[in-house]
Amino acid sequence: MSRGDLLLTPRGRAGFSLPETLLAAAVVATVLLAVTRMLPTASQRITTGGNMTRASALAQALMEMIRGEAHFADVLAYDGLDTGRGETLPAACLPSGAPGCINSLEAAGEGKLDRWQRGVEQLGAGRGSVTISPPPAPPRVPRLAVVTVTISWVDSLGSGTARIVTAIAERL
Repeated sequence: MSRGDLLLTPRGRAGFSLPETLLAAAVVATVLLAVTRMLPTASQRITTGGNMTRASALAQALMEMIRGEAHFADVLAYDGLDTGRGETLPAACLPSGAPGCINSLEAAGEGKLDRWQRGVEQLGAGRGSVTISPPPAPPRVPRLAVVTVTISWVDSLGSGTARIVTAIAERL
């Protein structure tokens, strides 16, 4: 039997029958339809993951700014900061590290909080807030603050939130 004989159909012709061709086309069409339905969902999940990453980085950056304050009173000055209320941030000031200057000017000529707020606003309907409260339960340490930084946003899959909580003690 030669190689060409293996490709012959029962009628003696080479090739595929019409039912075989239609079945193969139906299988390919089903697979392609399933793949194309997954692409928008995958794209939305990638966007949401990117927003979560950016929000976490922004929350961490603000927490590091707060931790880096030289004066404990300036740590407490962040309490109530909220980009979603339409309030203006404290004016940019010099020099960095001076008491009462929590929005110090950077090399680019804008305040560090202004740059942070711009990053939050780049998230879909982004909002950032800070809450500072005394530590829970006795005994209370008088110069200790529990700081919560929250970043929230809205994207195609709904709303998301990134939150970081830490305790900051006055430096002695």
